[in-house]
Amino acid sequence: MIDGIKSKFFIRLLFTYIKQGKCLKLINHNKNLQNLLKISIKDFIKYYNQIVIEIIPDLTNYELYKSKFFHPQSDLSYYHIYLNDDIKINRNYLKQEDKVIKIKIIIDSEVQNIESLFEKCKGLKYINFVKFNRKDITNMKRIFLDCESLIYLDISKLKTDNAESLAGMFCGCHNLKELNLSNFRTNNVKDMRIMFHGCSSLTELNVNHFITDNVKYMSYMFCECSSLKRLNLSNFKTYNVTVMDGMFGDCNSLEELDLSNFETNNIIKMEHMFNRCTNLKKLNISNFVTDNVTNMGSMFGDCSSLKELNLLNFNTSNVDYMGWMFSGCSSLISLDVSHFDMNKVEDMSWMFSGCKSLNDLKIFKLNLKKNKENKFMFNGCKKELKEKIKKLYKKLDESAFIDEH
Repeated sequence: MIDGIKSKFFIRLLFTYIKQGKCLKLINHNKNLQNLLKISIKDFIKYYNQIVIEIIPDLTNYELYKSKFFHPQSDLSYYHIYLNDDIKINRNYLKQEDKVIKIKIIIDSEVQNIESLFEKCKGLKYINFVKFNRKDITNMKRIFLDCESLIYLDISKLKTDNAESLAGMFCGCHNLKELNLSNFRTNNVKDMRIMFHGCSSLTELNVNHFITDNVKYMSYMFCECSSLKRLNLSNFKTYNVTVMDGMFGDCNSLEELDLSNFETNNIIKMEHMFNRCTNLKKLNISNFVTDNVTNMGSMFGDCSSLKELNLLNFNTSNVDYMGWMFSGCSSLISLDVSHFDMNKVEDMSWMFSGCKSLNDLKIFKLNLKKNKENKFMFNGCKKELKEKIKKLYKKLDESAFIDEH
């Protein structure tokens, strides 16, 4: 029926052609065949199941682009996407059960925005940017968000020179084991929120070349990177960053973390920042300036390997929430928070809960009129420590000392 067509035959599907039943007109760029062929995609795939398809959207026929016709339940496994306008893959047709697992990308001079390009394409395993001619794309957020099957990603051709947002770029790429970002230029980036959130299979991540002078948002940036053992951020410039909440949350394999050059003068949110960093044995944040921070809830929650923590530099005059701040710090032996300003803090619930090794706690001066929420504050702490605090603050509500079983 289609004699003469070779395996891995390269074809081009033109959107200007009209879908006729189950057939499309195909233009053959193989010199061996000169005639225009009209064949069934199903029949084509039946004989040649490793073809590369280049999709060229014609926005005058966008409905055809969205058609599931281009995502057949077949042996077709390789799409070659050619984008020439602001357009993204319709994720409804690249689901887990689909057999489309490989995509190559060509970006030409017309593209302005590639936000969410492959968001929730859960069946994709291989993506390769083979050509990228633009340097002025400013929005690259969520490009690969929730590509949970992705195991290979070649972005060496991706130009980030003018990108202002990389938020959520690799978020949810649970199976990605390697990520080469050596070509990334981040001079203009302002938003890096949840950039690597959930990249739980990454064992190494080199971002020390990132220029972060203009970044304002780093919330949950490395959260749930649960296989990373070390992370060098010594070159990060953070003087413009305003939020770092959850930045290293659930990095439970992390053993080394260099934050020596962090400038935190403008930070207002630090809740969950190191929450559940269960393998972190040392943490030097003596350079942190916390004058503007309002939330420190669960900041060191479940940092169960930390034996010491120097917070003498902390200014808490603007903090209003400290719930769970040291909860689960089960190896912490001593802690000096005597200098903490508690005048704005309204909630201290569970603050030292689970600090079962804590012998020496130099506690802050309480404002019992303001610090109203304090239930389970010393849950699981040693009896001797509780007695000491009770003598110091006789009017502190008994619920602060109750152990929850």
